[in-house]
Amino acid sequence: MRGTVSSGLVSTGSNWCNGVELESSLAALERLLQQPVTVVDNAHVFDLRPGGPCFTASRRSHRKHPACDAGFDERCIQHCRYAMNLRCLREETPFACGCWKGLTQIVAPLRDGGVGYGMLYVGLWRSPGVAAPPELPMWEEAVLPEIAPLLALAAEGIVAQLRREHKIDAPPECRGARIAAFFREHAAEPVTLPELAREIGLSPSRAGHVIRELFGAGFTELLLRERVERARLHLSATTLSLGEIAARCGFRDEFHLGRIFKQYVGISPGAYRRNQPKT
Repeated sequence: MRGTVSSGLVSTGSNWCNGVELESSLAALERLLQQPVTVVDNAHVFDLRPGGPCFTASRRSHRKHPACDAGFDERCIQHCRYAMNLRCLREETPFACGCWKGLTQIVAPLRDGGVGYGMLYVGLWRSPGVAAPPELPMWEEAVLPEIAPLLALAAEGIVAQLRREHKIDAPPECRGARIAAFFREHAAEPVTLPELAREIGLSPSRAGHVIRELFGAGFTELLLRERVERARLHLSATTLSLGEIAARCGFRDEFHLGRIFKQYVGISPGAYRRNQPKT
């Protein structure tokens, strides 16, 4: 693409996905823009939908792009999942960002108020000054204002649909959303219940009760779930050692990682990694 931005796909932000499956809607957006569309779901809300995930595995992974899949490693995860997540907590509108491979994409925050749930990525270009891969078009600054309005509307529509399906809390300032965001942002750190309690303005005992009431599990359980999900991602997409993964995901050491991982997943981290499909 370049191509032009058409308003034919949408009417208003609140009605964009009304009555339409999210996956088919993004497929239509992809055809309209003639650019690949990827959803990165840091809150796991897209996978928890009754009846199955909102999006296909391909939609949720950059590795469908040959340029992204080539040499995919820890840096890819750190950039596209975590660094961009932090930036999306500060940005309110779509922005262009280059990665360590010399690839540029447009990123739209999936936010409800001040809570971030993930990112919507569109396109794949060569960053300025990068010669390879030659099959990708060179990034031009004029692309951003051309695509950003429609992408922002699409992101707003996704969030509105998730709210209608009760996948995220509404209103956005409610405690459930703030608690979920806390775990996403601090899972790799040695956080405690009193720290979360201060974040949501409650006493530790009251915070513990509210967490169990909203999520059906206690503070430690939710923290370990998030850490295990991060470990699964590293095991399937990187060659980091178990010790390195443990350090990046908040476990004391690789033995602690192994014990907790097997408790939640049913197999050891090493077996999980060996079972991943070879690319």
